Amino acid sequence: MAFSLDSVALVGPSRGHIDPELQQWLVVEVLPSSDAATLTVQWRGPGDAFAEERQTSPLPLAPPKQGVQRLAVPLSTLRATHNGRDASEGVEAFRLVFAGPPGSRPRVRVDAIHLVSDYDAAPDRLLAQGRPARRGEARDGLALRLPAALEAEVVPAPGERLRLGLALAGCAHALGVTLRATSGADASETRVELQPGADWHDVRLDLAPFAGRPTTLALAADALASDASDADATLFVGGVLRLQPDVDARPNLLLYVEDTLRADRLSSDGWPFDTDPHLRVVADAGTRFAHVVSASCWTRPATSSLLTSLEPPSHGNTTHLRRISDDALTLAEALAAEGWLTVSFVTNYHAGAWSGLDQGFDQAREPTADGAGRIASTLTSSAVEPSIEAFLAEHRDERVFVYVHSLDPHEPYEPDQEDLDALLPTRAQRPPLSAPRVGDLADDSLRYDAEIRHNDRSLARLDEVLERLALRDATLFAFTSDHGEAFGEHGQVHHRRSLFQEELAVPLVLRGPHVPEGRVLDAEAGLLDLAPTLLGLLGAPVPDVWQGRDLSPLVRGERERERPVPLLSHVIYDEPRAGHLEELAVLQDGRKLLAAVTVDGTLVPRALYDLRSDPGETLDLLADADAEARAVADALLAFARERLAAGRSAASAAEAEPMDPALREWMAQMGYLQDGPGK
Repeated sequence: MAFSLDSVALVGPSRGHIDPELQQWLVVEVLPSSDAATLTVQWRGPGDAFAEERQTSPLPLAPPKQGVQRLAVPLSTLRATHNGRDASEGVEAFRLVFAGPPGSRPRVRVDAIHLVSDYDAAPDRLLAQGRPARRGEARDGLALRLPAALEAEVVPAPGERLRLGLALAGCAHALGVTLRATSGADASETRVELQPGADWHDVRLDLAPFAGRPTTLALAADALASDASDADATLFVGGVLRLQPDVDARPNLLLYVEDTLRADRLSSDGWPFDTDPHLRVVADAGTRFAHVVSASCWTRPATSSLLTSLEPPSHGNTTHLRRISDDALTLAEALAAEGWLTVSFVTNYHAGAWSGLDQGFDQAREPTADGAGRIASTLTSSAVEPSIEAFLAEHRDERVFVYVHSLDPHEPYEPDQEDLDALLPTRAQRPPLSAPRVGDLADDSLRYDAEIRHNDRSLARLDEVLERLALRDATLFAFTSDHGEAFGEHGQVHHRRSLFQEELAVPLVLRGPHVPEGRVLDAEAGLLDLAPTLLGLLGAPVPDVWQGRDLSPLVRGERERERPVPLLSHVIYDEPRAGHLEELAVLQDGRKLLAAVTVDGTLVPRALYDLRSDPGETLDLLADADAEARAVADALLAFARERLAAGRSAASAAEAEPMDPALREWMAQMGYLQDGPGK
């Protein structure tokens, strides 16, 4: 089709189904007649009118000289504002609205409009392997076009059971599905009824009666109604696992990452205000590390290092445009290979599928799964509580790895009044912030502390769940953060602004089996060391390709000291900081070097600090041209140069998925795009 227009409305097909869960994309091939033209996609559900709250932000169109542009908008990311209905709640029609520069009326040639699915290219449109998603939760598995059936031959082990998830998409009617095991004259089956629009339905089948015998597993769906609305009916089969009894009785793992939490804002770390009453109890019942640094000062590279035990130059996931490579070995993959059922509850997009960090999770829940993608504030810890509790209750008899990544106390700081009131009585006693100050930060500082307390209340309720389900003593609990937050200490606010300690120092608390009570470890550690240490405490092998250290002997008390080794932190900025886009920090035995990377790749030392005598990083030891300081700086610089070169030669990061309009809006609200659009 080729015509000029300001807008066009697309009404749902009479056959087929508009269903974001089919991983459908609205694809528009368009050629504008002028520069600076934009496209806005609006959508409405059955009975709805087109409205401002259900539209994307304007998508910039390429200049006409670049030819026809192909824009693809994933329907699963079309999220409404002001309590409007998301696309996942039903789509009946789209409207494309074109606009030009102020005062102009664009002429646009539309060459093609498609509604396509990731599953359209499957052989005979019957079966597609991938990572189907349902209501924000993705699982490795199959998309099965209906009507169809599956069969497999297995020889079950003693005590084995089959577990899988089922979901229905592209269908307007309920569907019955039967899972059956047969061996000779013996048979066992379970039957479920799937509802359109429902979450994953977990199904179990006991295979113990068939142990040691060839057994046929068959999955069959009922016949579909003869209805045009079911023409694209698809059965998702995800997270197929054959589970055996846990003869080793190894613990569960619950890794909780509280975003943007600087270590020195915790009362368990000496802060005089009661931000974390429950975490303090957890720390008293376990072991706390006193000196832990992140691998970066923002979520994407820091969490990638935490989950892959690779330094940022090695995993390469250092900008919004990158993601970890499929070749990287994640903590989830290491535990899944050892028999743990792995699940993630992520409320920061940088820590999930967009970064490739859903890799290895049998069940990966994105922010949209629990309503955390549509923010009124960043208090997401309470939003994921019901889902975590439901998962733990459902799988209390299985060995699980649960990864939680909450967003509070990330900006914008909008705490509950209850948490503000808990801090206000003593707030007048707060000491002034370190100079130089950037504006009046007292209010932000208070709100930040109150959001920490909000997350702490979520932690307390999670602990109550573990206790009620009799899982607390059988669970290794690890609590940390991805990075800190600046409040003007070195002329910066928020994060991804510097590699000073206010943005790098994070807490680390461990509690559970093999973790002594009431200990504080003075050894320097990095987030890079956490994954190997957790595997060591769980009795699982540590991958050779990981760069972090297994500190579990130190935690268990088998070693009194840990030799200080250089710990590397790294950041690439969106705009120059102190004249450079890229910086490194190296910490060893209390000495910390800051170095900048020039345009030609040269490492230039910027400052050297002794954190033992100068924790606020105010005295640059290089300024006095002291010979000992220069020698320390040269040694740390040599390490940084070697790690940077080795990492870049080994890094194989992949391209990130483009930012869809909803994700771009979230990024702007989180402050990630304040340096300029599209970064």
